[in-house]
Amino acid sequence: MPPRILISAGEPSGDLHAAHLVRALRDRVPEAEFFGFGGEALAREGVELLFRYEDLSVVGIQEALSTVPRFYGMVRTLLREARRRQARLAILVDYPGFHLQFARHLKRIGVRVVDYIAPQVWAWGFWRIHLVRKHFDAVMVILPFEETLFRRYGVPAHYVGHPLLEEIPAHPERLALPEGSPVFAFLPGSRTQEIRRHLPRMVALHRVLARRFPDAVFVYSLLDGRKSPLLEGLPGRIVTVEGQAQRCIQSADYVVVASGTASLEAGLLERPATVMYMLSELTWHLARRLSRVRHASLVNLLLDETVYPEYIQRWPVEKVAREIEARLQPDRRAEIVAKLRKLRSLLDPSRKASQEAAARIQELLQQPPPGPAYPFAPFPEIA
Repeated sequence: MPPRILISAGEPSGDLHAAHLVRALRDRVPEAEFFGFGGEALAREGVELLFRYEDLSVVGIQEALSTVPRFYGMVRTLLREARRRQARLAILVDYPGFHLQFARHLKRIGVRVVDYIAPQVWAWGFWRIHLVRKHFDAVMVILPFEETLFRRYGVPAHYVGHPLLEEIPAHPERLALPEGSPVFAFLPGSRTQEIRRHLPRMVALHRVLARRFPDAVFVYSLLDGRKSPLLEGLPGRIVTVEGQAQRCIQSADYVVVASGTASLEAGLLERPATVMYMLSELTWHLARRLSRVRHASLVNLLLDETVYPEYIQRWPVEKVAREIEARLQPDRRAEIVAKLRKLRSLLDPSRKASQEAAARIQELLQQPPPGPAYPFAPFPEIA
C-alpha cells in the first residue's frame, strides 16, 4: 500500500512552504498520496484537500473564539480520514495555534507527527516547548539558533534552512508600473482579521504620503485582488493585486507590511520597510505579558537591531510618514540596504529547506508505525 500522508497548512505562507515540501517528497517517494488541509499551492501539487484555510484563518485569542465550532468539525473529519486511510505520517506546517492541539489528537490514534516550522517559543509562550516535545516525533526548524534551543529541552529538532531562500528567485519579476514615480507597497496580511485591522491604518498613511509624494504609485496586495471600498477616492495611482507579495515588494521603493513572513521577504529582497501589527485589546494585553523578545519583526531579530521601525498596536500616521520620507533619502536608504544584505548569510543560503526536510521525513516513513499513544480515540465519532 502506498504511504498516505496527511499535510496541514493554515495560511498562504505555510501553504507555499508545504507545496515545496510535497514536491520534494514526491521526488523521493513518488508513490506517496497526500490529503489534508491547505490552499491553492497544495492543490496545484495534487494534494486532496478536505478543507481549505481561507474560511478559518484567524490570529489571536479573542479572534479565534468565533471559529471554534468550525475547527472542531474539521479536526474530527481529518482524524476520521487519517484513521480510515491508515495515514503513515502527518506533516503540520507552521500555524501553531491549531497544530499543537491537532498533533496531540493525531498521536492518540497512532499517527507519527512532524512539525515543519516550529512555534516561535523563544519569542513568546516558552511553555509551548513542552507540548512540542510531547506531541511531535520530529521538528524541522528554520532559524539557525532554534535547533540548539529545542534539543536542549529534549525536542528532536533538525535545522533545515529557511524555506524563503528557495522560494525567492534570484531576480523576482516586477509589476508593470510607471517609470520614475516613487512606489509604495502596502501588505496588510494574509488573514481576513489582519486585513480588517491593518488596511484602514494603511489607507490613512496613504493619504499623508500622497501629499508628500504627489506622483506616487500605491500598490496593495490583497487576498482576492479586488479593490476594497476603503481605497475608493484615494489620491494617487492605485494598483491592487491578488497576493504576489514578492512582486509587490520587488517593485516598491518602500514597503509598509504587517509583521510576519512578508516582512522577512522584504528584508531578503533588500527593500526599506516599516512593520506594523494590530491585535484585539485582549490579545495585545496577553501578548505583552508573554513576549520574550525586543523586536516583533524577524528582520530586526536576526540583525539584532531596529533596521525596520515597528509599530505594534499604535499607528502615529504623521510620524510614520515623516520617517518614511527621511528613510528614502539616498544615504539613509543605502545604509538600510547594506544592513539587509547580511540576512541571507545569517540564514545559510547553502541549505534547501524542502529537500532537507524531505530527507528527514523519508527516514521516518521507513520506520514501523508507532501505534496509538493512548488506548482510546479523542472523539467518539472516529472510534
